Amino acid sequence: LAQAADRRYDVVLPPLAEAFPKSEFFAFLAEIARQTAYLPAAGFVDDLSADVQWVARPGSDRAVLLVCGHAHRLGVHPALLHRWMAGLEAHLIYVRDFSLRYFTTGIRSLGDYGETIAALRARLAAAGVRRLVSYGNSGGVYGALKLGLDLGANGVVGIAGPTNLDPVFLEAH
Repeated sequence: LAQAADRRYDVVLPPLAEAFPKSEFFAFLAEIARQTAYLPAAGFVDDLSADVQWVARPGSDRAVLLVCGHAHRLGVHPALLHRWMAGLEAHLIYVRDFSLRYFTTGIRSLGDYGETIAALRARLAAAGVRRLVSYGNSGGVYGALKLGLDLGANGVVGIAGPTNLDPVFLEAH
């Protein structure tokens, strides 16, 4: 697991904690990263080559679609986020867009965008999911919005990412 894990926490957080010795925030993040970032949470070991990872919660009618950004993470490494999310009584669906097109062309292993929506809908229905929340961070925000709307999500959470990819809008802002 340690060999496959993304080691950015080891590279970035300790120097930040050292550079800002009076910052309890960076010291706290560095300590969390050291203690938990590479330990698998129950039922989940992040496969960095997988664009869809489903962690089932048998008996639950709820799901969270976790849409990774361009760095293939969710603000933090998926294995660390999972340690927090695993406490939810919900299926957890981690998705990555290796084409880096904000999920507009679908998810590679599921097909084009229409096929991706159909495959996710079928899997959600088979699992008995009636309530869905979509979450995206950074480059995953647009995908969380688009996938969430097209899947009929009950809610979408987007943190620090684009919500409009229209070239005219982007040039103006």
